[in-house]
Amino acid sequence: MKRMMQFISLTLIVILTSCNVVKNPHLTDNFNDGWKFHLGDTVSPQAIDFNDKSWRMLNLPHDWSIEGTFDKKSKAEFGGGYLNGGIGWYRKTFILG
Repeated sequence: MKRMMQFISLTLIVILTSCNVVKNPHLTDNFNDGWKFHLGDTVSPQAIDFNDKSWRMLNLPHDWSIEGTFDKKSKAEFGGGYLNGGIGWYRKTFILG
């Protein structure tokens, strides 16, 4: 009986230890952090070698339209918060792997 208990204990130890060897292959990261933002249009900001050093760092969620001025004559009216809108760019660099 003692040998049987030792065998079961050893088997459980091996099984439980081997479960920890295989870590979760689906690593997660908060993708909302570390974005760069530019209010306005620019030429080819989607290019890999685009220089975005002057762009502001921020985290998402971010509603860049609220950085504008409120305008009661805005075409966006109440539904758009009386903000005129425009163009804004977001960029993020990350490594897959």
